[in-house]
Amino acid sequence: MKIEDLIYLLKMSEPKMLEKIYFSKVIYLIEWKYILLNNKPLLDIEFENNNSGPTFDNYLKYFEDIPNINSFTENFSHIPEVHDIIFYLFEKTERLEYTSFVNLVFSTYPFITSNKYDILNLVQCAKNYKEILNKEELSKIENLDIKRKSNFLKKVKKIFQ
Repeated sequence: MKIEDLIYLLKMSEPKMLEKIYFSKVIYLIEWKYILLNNKPLLDIEFENNNSGPTFDNYLKYFEDIPNINSFTENFSHIPEVHDIIFYLFEKTERLEYTSFVNLVFSTYPFITSNKYDILNLVQCAKNYKEILNKEELSKIENLDIKRKSNFLKKVKKIFQ
């Protein structure tokens, strides 16, 4: 799927998610959830672990292009599944204050297991995450302090299962 198509789908279903402060984080959460469900990426973009959250090349360009995206660029069959993910994400986050929303993003497995400015390999992170959940061996997550492990357990497991 092209990112323009995802933006159009968001624009049609949950336009609040396209606000500038949420934009790259929402795209990241949709991609992360899609990979957890399908073991492959939805989009052809790489996310970087940045101070302000997940970023990707040209994300500001895509944000600025939102008013001009008024149709799908390709014909694809996975719109219902992606729409379900958008609805799920909106349902889980609609009442969160911005700080809580950011904390949710930063508590996802790819963030808590990577370093600042790393490119996030979400497919590999999903494999690792599922393996850890299946084995219930959180001790495999190295270099995490107790507070971050607690965040991981409380938020990520609750939302992304």
